[in-house]
Amino acid sequence: MPDVKTTKQCIMLAYFSDIPVYLWGPTAAAKTSLVKQVAAESLKVPVISLFFQTQEPGDILGLPHVQIMYSDGVVEDLGEQEMKPKQLTKRTKSGKKVTSWAAPEWFQFVMENPKGGIIFGDEANRAQPDTAQTFTCLITERRFHVHEVPSTWKFVFASNYGSEYDVRELDVAIMARFCHLKVFPTTGEWLKWGGGKKATRWGPVNKKVLDFIKSSPSHLVQGEAKETKGWKPKPNRRTWEWVSHAIYGYENYGHLLDPERKESALRMVVQGLVGEGVHASLFTDAYIDIAAILKDPKKFDIKDINRFSRELIPTLIKTKPTKQLYENLKEIMMVRAKDRRDQSFNIARSIVKSDEGHCEKWANMMREDKEIKKFYSTVRKEALGDEEEED
Repeated sequence: MPDVKTTKQCIMLAYFSDIPVYLWGPTAAAKTSLVKQVAAESLKVPVISLFFQTQEPGDILGLPHVQIMYSDGVVEDLGEQEMKPKQLTKRTKSGKKVTSWAAPEWFQFVMENPKGGIIFGDEANRAQPDTAQTFTCLITERRFHVHEVPSTWKFVFASNYGSEYDVRELDVAIMARFCHLKVFPTTGEWLKWGGGKKATRWGPVNKKVLDFIKSSPSHLVQGEAKETKGWKPKPNRRTWEWVSHAIYGYENYGHLLDPERKESALRMVVQGLVGEGVHASLFTDAYIDIAAILKDPKKFDIKDINRFSRELIPTLIKTKPTKQLYENLKEIMMVRAKDRRDQSFNIARSIVKSDEGHCEKWANMMREDKEIKKFYSTVRKEALGDEEEED
């Protein structure tokens, strides 16, 4: 189970990658505090909170009002109520009445801070059904009515789960638009927080309390709500696009993440998008991009030499050799895999024996290479010496 520090790194990575996040956890799991800490301490951006439990659609989308649009392009605002006939001027009568939408208060804050921040939707699964329907256009289109949310502002929602709470299950169309992360502060993290100077209005949590929890950690939380069946991420076209965003975000902003947790953060974000099983398959050793390794051996991990040797030939069959690709292959065999001479020999022997596709061209380049011939001959004698003597 991820700790809070890793979850914070996940929020940062999702922020950089422009992926909406949905945090799940029991009550008092510090979801709100976590978001505000990341925004203030790491991202240095503001947070605007939307409390869905008590808000109506108009609080999220704004309210309609009547305007008069004239032929010369001038627009006159009549407010929420229509004017009485005796209040209408000749010019007013000549215009056309149209309905417009006043921006809600939270959006005014967003527009006053164009550099961006986090729009935090708290208690999202406690929203009334008509309020919950406002989420879709906000998250997917980044707009509502005539108003557009700047791309510099990112979405983070949070909810409690468990049958103890008065919550509603949001529909698939809404839930599929988030990366879902679980928040479970450990006892150690709570103790560290409690010892901080700003933990409470009085300073650190009282020493008597801290000492008690240290000696009896099982008493920190009892009867905590467990995860319900709820929503489980599943892969789809959109989530795979966001997985791509996350990887690009990791590659471009990974230096801003905690070095010890950034890889875990990437895996958690991907898992929050496509689910546990598929997430594991993406990062498993079952996949290796031979073509990419040939283009840049520096990306090659020496522990993959066994699988590399097994999967190399199918790639060489469909890859036309160039001088650079050949030199890269030599580097892998003779430099980067120098401690695995047996596997390097298997690579050379497999290439020489294959005549499919472009493999014959690779084999000819190896046969003409004096370094490879010497290497091949030496390792062959080491590996097959006894067999040759019997022959």
